[in-house]
Amino acid sequence: MTGLVKLGSGDVRVVPKELLERLAFQAVRHWYGEALNLNWFYFIFLQRGGSDSFCRDRALRRISEATAVLGDGAIHRAAEEARGEFKAKVGNPRLWEIFEDGTKEQWKAVAEETYRLMAEQDAARTAARLEELQQESPGERPISNRDRRVKH
Repeated sequence: MTGLVKLGSGDVRVVPKELLERLAFQAVRHWYGEALNLNWFYFIFLQRGGSDSFCRDRALRRISEATAVLGDGAIHRAAEEARGEFKAKVGNPRLWEIFEDGTKEQWKAVAEETYRLMAEQDAARTAARLEELQQESPGERPISNRDRRVKH
């Protein structure tokens, strides 16, 4: 069996079924990973970007289109592979468990923890940079806007 593939140039090529299935399988892994990534971003920040819904819908549409080529079993295998790869990238079993099975309260707690850690990191970076500036030229560079108004 063969399949038809429409190329960007408008040409149509006949490809072997095995190649078509491999390409569809890889596409499902990719689009499932994209959908997971968008869901993970929402999980961590409890926010969505302006185009997130569009991108997620597009990913799910692509997966649905591949079902005609692959069938449900292969779709499930591709999704499980993408899920396993994404879980490995996350590398935090506690967060992954909350992501998959957590309550709204647990998701909210993760977002609060994320924002707290981000604020701590920003404060530490700011303090380190101020220290660097003071060591570069002590007495010559103001530490803050308030110090600019003070005449020495």
